[in-house]
Amino acid sequence: MSYKNSYKDRNTITVTSETKFEEYLNSKNISFFHFGFNDKIKNDMQIGNKYHDLNYRLKKQPDYIINNNNNFYFVECKSFDRNDYLRLKDCDVKGYKYWNYFREVYFFIYSFKRNGYKIISLDKLINIAETCEAQIMPDNNEPYKLIPLTKLIN
Repeated sequence: MSYKNSYKDRNTITVTSETKFEEYLNSKNISFFHFGFNDKIKNDMQIGNKYHDLNYRLKKQPDYIINNNNNFYFVECKSFDRNDYLRLKDCDVKGYKYWNYFREVYFFIYSFKRNGYKIISLDKLINIAETCEAQIMPDNNEPYKLIPLTKLIN
């Protein structure tokens, strides 16, 4: 499975970065609330294609709100691809910047290849992304930055 597959095909995976993040939170006794849209929520709400009509700020809600020692944060979960690259779309960053105004946004980025994760703030991720190669998503022509895991662990 690769990023070139359709979202529908990619979304058939049962173990996701969200799954791994919830395992991490439970192991650390950190309370959390699922905040953003996922397919189950969209299906339960019977949103269908109307989801695409929502304002980008609603569509780009971070996946979780966590409470760690009475500090609240937003967390967006992502996965590295099989070659340990992250694709960070410009349109997503625009939405995350909106939420970052209210509470700091962090990313939990999981590598299935290495069975490990990286937690990084939106601001740091944006700074790193500025030094990375820009490309275009083949399915929707959205520009994105191709960020290697090696840039995030230095």
